[in-house]
Amino acid sequence: MKIQKIVSGVLSVSMLAGMGTMSAFAADDTQKAGISVRVQDKTTGEYEAVVFNDELGMPYQDENDRTMTPLRTIANAMDLEVAWNEEAKTATFTRGNESVVFTIDSNKYQHVVAEEGKDPVTEELTMDTAAVQKDNRTYAPVRFLAEAMDYDVAWDEASLTVTLAAKGETVVTGYENARPLLLQGAMDIEMQDMVKALTDAETVDIDNYHFVRGMLGGYPVVVSRTEQGISNAAVTTALAMQHFDPIAVINQGTSGGHDPALHTFDIVLGETSVPASATKSVASAEGAGVDYKAIEPAGVYAYDKDQKTFVKKFEYKADKTLLETAQSVADTYTKGKVVTGVISSADSWNNQIDRMLYLNELWGSSTEEMETNAVAQICQTYDVPFLGIRILSNTGIYGEDFNPESGPACQEYVLTVAKTYIDNVLKKQGVQKADAAVVVDYKSDKRPILLQGAMDIEMQDMVKALTDTTEYTIGQWYYVAGQLDGYPVVVSRTEQGLANAGASTALAMEYFNPVAVINQGTSGGHDPELHTFDIVLGETTVPSAAWMTEASAKGAGVDYKAMTMNGVYAYDKNQKTFVKEVKYPGDETLLNCAQAVADTYNKGKVVKGVISSSDEWNNQIDRMLFLHELNGSSCEEMESNSVAQVCKTYDVPYLGIRILSNTGIYGEDFNPETGSACQEYVLNVAKNYIQTVLNK
Repeated sequence: MKIQKIVSGVLSVSMLAGMGTMSAFAADDTQKAGISVRVQDKTTGEYEAVVFNDELGMPYQDENDRTMTPLRTIANAMDLEVAWNEEAKTATFTRGNESVVFTIDSNKYQHVVAEEGKDPVTEELTMDTAAVQKDNRTYAPVRFLAEAMDYDVAWDEASLTVTLAAKGETVVTGYENARPLLLQGAMDIEMQDMVKALTDAETVDIDNYHFVRGMLGGYPVVVSRTEQGISNAAVTTALAMQHFDPIAVINQGTSGGHDPALHTFDIVLGETSVPASATKSVASAEGAGVDYKAIEPAGVYAYDKDQKTFVKKFEYKADKTLLETAQSVADTYTKGKVVTGVISSADSWNNQIDRMLYLNELWGSSTEEMETNAVAQICQTYDVPFLGIRILSNTGIYGEDFNPESGPACQEYVLTVAKTYIDNVLKKQGVQKADAAVVVDYKSDKRPILLQGAMDIEMQDMVKALTDTTEYTIGQWYYVAGQLDGYPVVVSRTEQGLANAGASTALAMEYFNPVAVINQGTSGGHDPELHTFDIVLGETTVPSAAWMTEASAKGAGVDYKAMTMNGVYAYDKNQKTFVKEVKYPGDETLLNCAQAVADTYNKGKVVKGVISSSDEWNNQIDRMLFLHELNGSSCEEMESNSVAQVCKTYDVPYLGIRILSNTGIYGEDFNPETGSACQEYVLNVAKNYIQTVLNK
């Protein structure tokens, strides 16, 4: 970064203006150029941005080519008292026993020190221009007031920033230590151009997730390749929160159209985002068929800072300031129109036009993609401003196929949004210093087993079984570390849903480094052979909402069977990239340990099977039976496969274990006692794994 420090009157802010680097600091162009002034608080050391406007006064250049600044505005930021003497035409700026006095139409000014019991000591100083009165405000170059009050003045050309720092302090002129803006794209074609726009770029990968940190317009930016899908988007966002402490997040990329008013290359600003697969179907009997319209939004969970718990909701609203910033530069985009709308997120891929149109009708869905709402969940949990921006790369409604040029087009627009947000918002609110990467004080001679449950009724008994416990909250996810039969174990409350399960598992990987993971809890039955209290050992897990439908024309209706499983992505250590898979196998050793203690469970039977995971809640029996037929699905729940994805990415052994808490096939309602029953069995599995595998 190019930094010039101004000392001993060698260079002034006004002289820099004459050199051209600050010529934009004239009154008409200050805001447009993005020039900012920051003042360091001498008590806290924090920096405050000085706001110039027509009401407070704007800097301008005088006939001597000096930048004249409204001194009261600067003085307020420096916490100085201001007094005006109409008769003498003097403006006096005071802090404690020090004052600086400017006289209108004079290039002389005085620095006065009045110590108690002594006569004031006055030093007369000279400026290279005269103070003036304009619109009842006193104007002079800022350097003279600042240096007289023991500030160092510095100019950072890269960020177009004037910094007034307490004398003797390290002058942090730029924003290199500020909380960065996080920009996201799931694939290379959705993020490479943003990376190219950065200066001083460096790769900062976190395990197998890719981040690039650099500067954009003199402000720190992190670009993240989230990888595709709900779980990966949640994981990478949570990791970014922990490691980079972003000040705001923009998730952007390609999408498919739902709104008949939109075409390829049109851009949707997500006024809201919704989890499109987080629906609950209306119950129907076997043989009644599947009514795709008989659904209601169910929502997903994020932490609510006011209620101090995770709360379920369907619509996640964009940050108002980010949205307004994006709208303000809409006219810079010429490849299509820019509209506000609703971004629908799911791991599914709709090709049946009647279903696309129904989602547009049901909740105003403008477009569909696979990451935005998961990022919105995590941003709410961390209380970080968020905006989703999606370009239509295709729309089946009009037979417009995927256009890869839409990826760069969206990034170009998003970079304009980001630069405007940096100049008009971030640089005007002062530097918020980024926190260092979070460190968790967990020490163990052995890598722990990680046991997971989404709710209290799915994890409290496991916590009670531990000795020597320590509680941790990371982000807002809850963990308890302790000992089970003398071996380290961490119990995690993942919270409900794919995004939370992915994020909480990744954080556990980062901070506890588990040797193996067992995700367990309640579920609803798909297999007609199973009843409430039966337990399924996940020989495989599948992402049951990660499907792709066969294309059908408008008016052809929706055929719920006309689909193939599409899979979700996890890192493959052999191929050294993220690979899409439909089935995630349970670890054979963990599975064998679970089978070995099956006879200790007497509340139902224990079987190997397929655990289906999604954010949806099926109540139509014909659909449950179809998923059983299609995938061999034994039961459905909302976390297991997301955990399996993360475990594969980190190359950690994994097993899903689910107890049937209900089964609509037989009208068996939810039984809360199943939560404890499953935990009791899982503790036996964990003890067997410790005894027969880990301790050997």
